Amino acid sequence: MVLDGHESGRFASKCVAHVVIAVNRAFERVGELMKSQKILTSGIAHEICTPLAVLKLELGRIDHPRARQAEANLDDLVRFVGPLTALARLDGFDHSTFEDIDLIELGSSIVAQLAPWSMRTTIHWSSLRRSSPLCCGVPQPC
Repeated sequence: MVLDGHESGRFASKCVAHVVIAVNRAFERVGELMKSQKILTSGIAHEICTPLAVLKLELGRIDHPRARQAEANLDDLVRFVGPLTALARLDGFDHSTFEDIDLIELGSSIVAQLAPWSMRTTIHWSSLRRSSPLCCGVPQPC
């Protein structure tokens, strides 16, 4: 079959249209998968963290060496699950609330709160203030 210029243009347009439709469908599927991953992650984080916290409290009330060992094992599990819960919090976060945070100011605030310890060290925070390093985060009162 031989196509003239007009017919080949129409054929190319149809091919491009099919590719565009397929790409748009793929993007929709990826968006749906990302949304369901966020829901799954936050659900898992909530369902795991609550029972772990209850277990930790209950184990703390038991006066027995095996309870201490169980607490240590539970702490290991909490450290393992920590990145998952952090991901869930970040996924569910409204990133429009983020703003620049002055790390020197934050560090100085922490040192001021830990004055007894900071007075015993040789660190002089004022000498570290060469510039104001910033990071992006949600400000929380210390």
